[in-house]
Order: sequence, then C-alpha cells, then structure tokens
Amino acid sequence: MRRDIRVRVFDFGDSVPRSPREILVRFLVHAAGLWLAAGIVPGIQVGDVASLAAATAIFGLLNAFVRPLAYLASACLIVLTLGLFIFVIHAGLLAVTAWICGQLGLAFSIEGFWSALFGSLIVSLVSLLAHVLQRSRRRDSAA
Repeated sequence: MRRDIRVRVFDFGDSVPRSPREILVRFLVHAAGLWLAAGIVPGIQVGDVASLAAATAIFGLLNAFVRPLAYLASACLIVLTLGLFIFVIHAGLLAVTAWICGQLGLAFSIEGFWSALFGSLIVSLVSLLAHVLQRSRRRDSAA
C-alpha cells in the first residue's frame, strides 16, 4: 500500500484574506494594534488618524510581500532560535514601515530596535486575539 507524503513549505491556511471584508477586518485589527502599541510603548509615536491609516496600509503591504521572503531567507535562524527570530523579523518590518512613513512625511515614527520589538509584540498579540475571536465565532455559527 502506497502513501503519498506531501510537505508544505508555506501553509498559509486562514492567513490569506479571501474577500474584501476580510481585508478590511485585517486592516482594522492591524490599525488597532499599531494604535495600542503607540499608546503603550514609549518609543512609538502616531501623530494623527491619517498617518495611522497610511502606516497600517504600508505595514500590511510589507507583511504581504516582504515577510514571506524574510521568512524564507532566515529559515535557518528561525529553526535555530526555535521561532524567536520571527519577532526580530516583525520588528524589522515595523521599523521599515516607520522609515517609509518618515520618507513620505507621515507622522508615524519608532525610536530604536527595542521599541520596534515591543511594538511588534503588541501588534502580534492583538492580531492573535482577533484571530482567536474570529475563529470561535465561525465555529459557533457553523454549529
């Protein structure tokens, strides 16, 4: 009896939005995470709502296009650190977002690596919480 073994290098599962509604929900969750991070972490500043919206859009684009490449390029470090290097990647993406916002004259800034790291942890926790709540809501509506 032959069994097929399939290995998925990247299994995005539910992480890829399938509809405009899911894209909007993800945008709002990231915006809430960035706003909360700016309120908690001393080195993160958001000047106004327009800058927050633009920073969220830039962060979403970086997460969609750069993050998979960063994961692939640093796969050995991710395995070696048991996944902790992912937080460094997220901090780097947040720092790049702040740099792009600075170049565009937007009022979104991050002062240093540690602020970016703690900010990315907060954004990740808000995103995780929203994902868990959304999943439990889907499960309840399916039953």
